[in-house]
Amino acid sequence: MAVGGRPIRAQDLDAVVPDAARSGGILAMLREATGTGTVDVAPTGTYWFHHPLIAEALEQGLSIDERQRWHAAFAAHYEHQMAGEPAPDFEAMVALPDHHHYAGHTDDAYQWALRASASAGGVGGVTEMLRLLRRAVDLRSSLPDADESPLDLWSRLRVAAEEAGSNEEELEAVESLLSGIDDGAEPLVRAELLVRRMHLRFSTGLSFMAVADMRQAVRLAAVEPSSWQYGLALAELAHAGLWQKDPDAESHAEQALAVARMASNPRALSYALSAKAMVAVIGERADEGRGFGTEALAAAIQARDYWAFVHATLWQANAQETWTSELYANLLRAGGQKLAVLGAPHGYIAKLAADEAGSYLAIGRWRECLQALRIALGSDPGTMGDVGARLTAARLAAWQGRHAEAQAHLERAEELYAQKSEFLNLDFDAIRAEVYVAAGNPEVAYDAAMTGATSAGTSPTMCEWLIPLAARALADRIQLATDAGNSTSVLMARVDDLVQRFPAAIRDFTGPSEFYDRQIAAFNLLYTAEVGRARQSAGNGLDWCRTADACQAASLLWEAAYACWRAAESLLLHGHVHRGPAAAYLRRGLALAGDLQAGPIQAQLRELAGRARISISEPADKSPRASSEELPGLTPREREILEFVIAGRTYGEIARALVISEKTVSSHISNLLRKTGASNRLDLSRLATQRPAAPVR
Repeated sequence: MAVGGRPIRAQDLDAVVPDAARSGGILAMLREATGTGTVDVAPTGTYWFHHPLIAEALEQGLSIDERQRWHAAFAAHYEHQMAGEPAPDFEAMVALPDHHHYAGHTDDAYQWALRASASAGGVGGVTEMLRLLRRAVDLRSSLPDADESPLDLWSRLRVAAEEAGSNEEELEAVESLLSGIDDGAEPLVRAELLVRRMHLRFSTGLSFMAVADMRQAVRLAAVEPSSWQYGLALAELAHAGLWQKDPDAESHAEQALAVARMASNPRALSYALSAKAMVAVIGERADEGRGFGTEALAAAIQARDYWAFVHATLWQANAQETWTSELYANLLRAGGQKLAVLGAPHGYIAKLAADEAGSYLAIGRWRECLQALRIALGSDPGTMGDVGARLTAARLAAWQGRHAEAQAHLERAEELYAQKSEFLNLDFDAIRAEVYVAAGNPEVAYDAAMTGATSAGTSPTMCEWLIPLAARALADRIQLATDAGNSTSVLMARVDDLVQRFPAAIRDFTGPSEFYDRQIAAFNLLYTAEVGRARQSAGNGLDWCRTADACQAASLLWEAAYACWRAAESLLLHGHVHRGPAAAYLRRGLALAGDLQAGPIQAQLRELAGRARISISEPADKSPRASSEELPGLTPREREILEFVIAGRTYGEIARALVISEKTVSSHISNLLRKTGASNRLDLSRLATQRPAAPVR
């Protein structure tokens, strides 16, 4: 039964072991084994071992000759059972190639593998079909007289692997086909295979978009300039070229679309339309990009090309909003749901789910991020989906203080992809910098950030984070050196060099977006504040206040919580005059960090509150404890609100204390700024609490 390898009926086992009746019969033996807990009986009447290790141990205890004899007996039984059956038992048919193979019957194993793979495809067993075709391919080399050519078998294997979503097996099949097909004999076939190989090598982390291979594909397919293969090759030459800033990429995309429309091939059309969407997004023509992306999605569905579907989904989303937005995440979620309805392999669903998780995480929606990660990793995500999910999981763990977990996810992502920084669509460098800076290793963090910032071609994903992270790493190193009493001159020179090389944060290519503009402004303020911290500037507290406000307004909540900590820290360094605003940012940072479960920031803020003796509890009374000199021209309500500002209360705290809306509080504070000439709340607090100059005598 262990050699049989699967649950079996008593009568089948009795037929395989006909002399068992001498010992009282198979059924009696099975009942005895069931009574000892060695074997379980299923409701269907089949028997199998209580634990699979029992089967493994029993089989390993047999000699090779014994195993071959039992495999031959199973093969003979199942062949006899299926003889003359119009609808043979599928499970028996699938088991036959294995039994013949292990019995040493190479020709029978090969023939049954082909027959069973065809049956598996007919009943939707794509994974089983792929396994059986793999068996046939492996056996074919030992059968020189077989009717099927090796190329025919590789072609079948490629189709099965594509349907199963097994990128590694499909890539092996494509490589084998390319090695067996001559350029001159079948140029169109080779051109299409080169395109698919680029996709598969990208999906498995072996190489980024290969411009040289796409140029070769275009040259091969140019023998028939009206063919769909030519349109496909041109489209992917444009796609690869756009990542590398090829000046001819836009014209290639235009030509690809013309050829694909003429050929009326949905596959080529989808890739050509996605290339046009990419051109439009880079050129900041968002409406045009949305139109191309929507049409590309429809063509991908018609072609049942799931790689094209994912590609089109991403560029349709890019044309609507930056990836660091709720809209973008929702579009990817809808795309993943559509793939599930279409019956796509999980690897493609996982890719979109991993990207969705990254988008939600960027805007502080970490609970939705976790839900998307569960979808991505709920089944085999494939290399591409696995890497994307691991990088996002590493970032979440780093922010929430689980440094060992963050490091483990990052190391697994780097292990899966042979290249790292070269994959510009991924955020290896920025996340590596975040993981290491969070773990207290700013030197490695700085190197990672600068690797991403200086990479060739189009800026990598999360490029906006790179320069602020480099500045943060330098500021951390300067602080460590200062605390240790070491010289900081070399590090200060690096700060000067960084500012000279990168006057501002790196801006990614994206369509016109007010939301993205707010985020870029926030990253530039974050960069300025980190440089000020590195240089130990006197006015750094105000920079951090502005950064915290800008990050929160741009939905960069992790960065907002961090900036609140730095704002409170910097303001408290400059004496009691800034205590009120410092307390306000400290409390706001704690609220943000609490919602995000950003443990390290919570710990820093609580420690800071303790050292500064600032209460972090919600104010219980409705009247502020601070007092100030009266400023002329203020209404009673404005004076009341001014006292709260001096005490460092937030808009929400003031609104709750006075039972008014935050909008009303904001309006009153705007009037206070206008009447006093103060530029912000910090300046207003300073102006209201400064002592009048003593009269001259």
